[in-house]
Amino acid sequence: MSGAGARATCVICRHNGVERKASAVQGPRGRDGRVTIRTVAEHAGRSISTVSAALNGSDGVAEKTREEILRIAAELGYQADPRAQFLRRSHTGLIGASFAIGQAYQGLIVDGLFQAASTLGHALVLATSTPHRGVADGLRSLLLERCEGIILIDPDISVDALARIVN
Repeated sequence: MSGAGARATCVICRHNGVERKASAVQGPRGRDGRVTIRTVAEHAGRSISTVSAALNGSDGVAEKTREEILRIAAELGYQADPRAQFLRRSHTGLIGASFAIGQAYQGLIVDGLFQAASTLGHALVLATSTPHRGVADGLRSLLLERCEGIILIDPDISVDALARIVN
């Protein structure tokens, strides 16, 4: 790796008596341990806004700089967080689907929904109802995820109960 602030180390890890080489990228990471734009910016010696513009293909970034940032991002294993991108655009891009476990045809419907959502640049969030988890609980979880639309597949819930959840 090159660029100001590049910090990578190779360490030996021992787990259950077995030694292994492990590459460890140092620097800021997201809450889930993922490489962030900030990590890429530090390794590239660039500002976060420049890295963001380069990764998003925006104007105003020299081609040489863009190529360097893309190379460093790839080396670090950077992957854009689609939820963060959707939130910056004031929408989540999430479509919720509620269905019951145990109906074979519903799996086919959900598979079709995944394909359609992906084609349209959306993500599908599932909520299943089981004998121990009702449809209402699943719908509440989809609303907490900020789904922009919810598809009910063969719902076992009254219209009144549905209205109470939404309101």
